[in-house]
Amino acid sequence: MNDAHDVVRIRAYQLWENAGRPEGRDVEFWLMAERLIAIDETADSGPVSEIDTIHRTLETPPKAGISPQADPKGGSQTAPTPSDLVDQKARDRSLT
Repeated sequence: MNDAHDVVRIRAYQLWENAGRPEGRDVEFWLMAERLIAIDETADSGPVSEIDTIHRTLETPPKAGISPQADPKGGSQTAPTPSDLVDQKARDRSLT
């Protein structure tokens, strides 16, 4: 994986956690993370936009002591990727 992918994955995981870890919304959080990262990158090059202000107001920092990849039970947990979601939806369809 490349650095850009990891940045999106970590941001998506943070958004997912802050939303209460809802199931079935992986792609939504992935795309939101991509959009927010793009906003951050453009905001760094110019004046702060209203969207950027809203984004920074709504985003909360991750909980202290918890890594985005850490699982409290000792395992490794990472945010799902869009391909993971597609695979899951295919499995769900095969069960019905």
